[in-house]
Amino acid sequence: MKKIALLLALALPVLFTSCGDKTGDPQPETIPAGMRAADLSEHGFPLRMNVPDSTRGKLEIVENDNGGTMVRVGKNFQVNVNIAEGEAADLKMQKTLITAMDAGQSTFSVDTDTALVYVTKFGEELSRHHFYMIVKIGNDKYVVRDVDDPENQFTEDDVKLMMESARSLRAKPAAPAGEAKS
Repeated sequence: MKKIALLLALALPVLFTSCGDKTGDPQPETIPAGMRAADLSEHGFPLRMNVPDSTRGKLEIVENDNGGTMVRVGKNFQVNVNIAEGEAADLKMQKTLITAMDAGQSTFSVDTDTALVYVTKFGEELSRHHFYMIVKIGNDKYVVRDVDDPENQFTEDDVKLMMESARSLRAKPAAPAGEAKS
């Protein structure tokens, strides 16, 4: 009997919070400590994503030549967001391209239907950490990946933080009626 009571005590908060607000009012976003929400809507994507707060550096959001958007906070947080279509949405193809095109030796630590995480080694001394993720929001798919630039030397922890942000990618909530859009 105690086990049933304990299970109910643990399950009830989950049940009540997972049902959502029945009034139709938008729920406030929960943004973890040390993060802030970046609005990508001015750059063609009606999306928001959690990124490191200002203690890590200035937030910059710029459109890329390839139609995507780069989100940068300081030197160690730089991601590209783009529509996932064609080859960009095919992670097996991306793995083949990465392996064939990288000048160094790539080793994959994560290889799933939605994410690739890999290290490219150039000789004994230099290693670069990377990730490539597919994020589905509603019926749309997006590619979120690190900015692959020879100047970037992301650590494993940098990649983990960028992937955490990629997982937070979400549709931008509609502004309540009568309220200006931000």
